[in-house]
Amino acid sequence: MQALSVVFHPLLLPTIMFFVIFRYVPQAFRPLADENVPYILLALSTTTLIIPVLSLLALRLTSTIKSLQMHDKNDRLVPFVFITSFYGVTTYMFYSKLTLNPVLVLLMLTTTLLIVLLTGITFFWKISIHSAGIGGVVGFILALVHIFPGSELLIPFVAAIVVLGWVMTARLVLQAHSFSQVAAGAALGGGFCYLMMMVFS
Repeated sequence: MQALSVVFHPLLLPTIMFFVIFRYVPQAFRPLADENVPYILLALSTTTLIIPVLSLLALRLTSTIKSLQMHDKNDRLVPFVFITSFYGVTTYMFYSKLTLNPVLVLLMLTTTLLIVLLTGITFFWKISIHSAGIGGVVGFILALVHIFPGSELLIPFVAAIVVLGWVMTARLVLQAHSFSQVAAGAALGGGFCYLMMMVFS
């Protein structure tokens, strides 16, 4: 169960989501040339995965947080501020420095805003970030089905729902969250990401 939480860690999800889009909805990357997509994925994984992970390790080594799992909601505040900053910079870079499809920019902006929401909620309640992340992937894929009619997203959509069930179960078995915390995370992530994409795309 712990392995599921690691494999589908929220910091991995932007890179996975963009890879799925490139694989199943390549038109979403236009006007970017296909040969440039790997560079975008590398930049994305650097700013949304590698740098945040290194920051978390630094916070742990300096005892700013007690555990990388951040079981205590008070441990989440400083890391979330850092992560929000990194994702915000990535969104700005996508918007102003790169020639990307507006849908991808909106997807990244939505992800950043979701983190801001989760950070705010974390001040009061330990909502499940894992569930919100996978729920967000489900919401994004469902929105992309409408934005790009004819795209073959059935397999990723079903896979995302299955993974969401696995992750929610894992968080409960590990006693990392209550049922209300994982359910609220999934509902917030899925609903927010779907609505943002549908309203603003």
